[in-house]
Amino acid sequence: MTLSTATAPDTTVPETRKTSVERWHDDMRRRIGPRAMRGGIGLADQALVSGSRFVATILLGRICGADQLGVYGLGFTLVVLIACAQNAWVTLPYTVFAPGKKRRRGQFYAGSVFLQYIVLALLASIAVGLASLTRTIYFGPSELAEVFSAIAIATPAVLFWEFSRRFGFASLNTGRVLFLDLGAALAFIGGLVGLALIGHLSAANAYLVMGATYGLVSAIWLLQDAKRFRFSLRLARRELRPHWTFGRWVFASETALMARSYVVPWMVAMWLDATATGIFVAYATIVVLANPVLIGLSNVLAPDLASTYAIQGIVEVRRFVFKTTAIVGVSMLFFTIFLMVGGEQLITVAYGSDFSGYRACVLILALGIFAEAVGMPSYTGLWSIGRPNLCFMACITGLVATVSLTAALTPLLGIDGAAIGYSSGKLVSAIVQVIAFLGVTRLQNERPESQGVVSV
Repeated sequence: MTLSTATAPDTTVPETRKTSVERWHDDMRRRIGPRAMRGGIGLADQALVSGSRFVATILLGRICGADQLGVYGLGFTLVVLIACAQNAWVTLPYTVFAPGKKRRRGQFYAGSVFLQYIVLALLASIAVGLASLTRTIYFGPSELAEVFSAIAIATPAVLFWEFSRRFGFASLNTGRVLFLDLGAALAFIGGLVGLALIGHLSAANAYLVMGATYGLVSAIWLLQDAKRFRFSLRLARRELRPHWTFGRWVFASETALMARSYVVPWMVAMWLDATATGIFVAYATIVVLANPVLIGLSNVLAPDLASTYAIQGIVEVRRFVFKTTAIVGVSMLFFTIFLMVGGEQLITVAYGSDFSGYRACVLILALGIFAEAVGMPSYTGLWSIGRPNLCFMACITGLVATVSLTAALTPLLGIDGAAIGYSSGKLVSAIVQVIAFLGVTRLQNERPESQGVVSV
């Protein structure tokens, strides 16, 4: 890696020798088609990520109890918020803008984005550490403060891992991402099992293990891909403005989206207690077994749609989104029926009999995840055509629905009321996403002359 304040020289990127993983990826792509190949690997990759997190919640719930699981779930909302900030201002703009960059600028643009990650990781780690210290000073030591301290230590490594994944998806190198996440998942679960065997498993220690294992795997990735990055401070400063213009809407959307999902456990903790929070987190975790489909497809759709928009225009993007919506809707319908029939039994097997007795909660949450799945392609499509402001409108509308109904129904119906609020927000957001995408693609029915952010 080199650091320079000069502008990028007018040279092409030297061709590097492919690794065995990349050669395997290229061979499989020739056999089954590039788009199908990326989609399949994206689903498998997200299954690894979501599966490892699911196993982590099971270990904490069974070994440490509902209280520790509830604290872990509250801490995870903070991890997701920080990851959303990086995705909004660093990796998603890179995914959208990279197809429009000339190849000779690619290494310098990647280096600029990497510098943005470093700055954001340091700021986030300091902010969380100060929050933990402030809480301890004013309210005394607590399990939640310990979790926040652990997250502050783990944040740079967790964001490093997330950066590595997003960079791989943006480069359409899904095979490399799959092996990266396989190593991270095995190391993370192995570390948690090790802590359980020696009697030191807790919510705070789980985050420390997450940081150590994710950081190690990502460091190995960087050693292999170091030649893809070149650094120019002048170019890095130049990239801040377009990233901010695009990212402010994405961050607002992702924050509202995250709040819509993760505000409910906090409201349950406020209206009920920590045990009820742990039970709700367990049921919500079971339902988001659909995340390998939703997040996996989104990881692949974002770069594919951005490339389609840059090359073929809005008509092909619209066709691509319609086709994906139909496929996702049919697939998720079967998953929803599965949860309605066997969701409560799955909860009992995974977490134990203390978590049983909430069949209605499973039914309500399953309907919400189905609605979210149907709206996901339109949401990603709005990103790809430079309309993140419409994504924000959909997310904030869903957040208002979730907060309003959760606050009104949780004191009356308990956990079932919280589930109604949780799922209603997903339904409202999905409806607004689809309507917004249909409307904007009708008005913008020509190939773009250049790719960029729509001025709003």
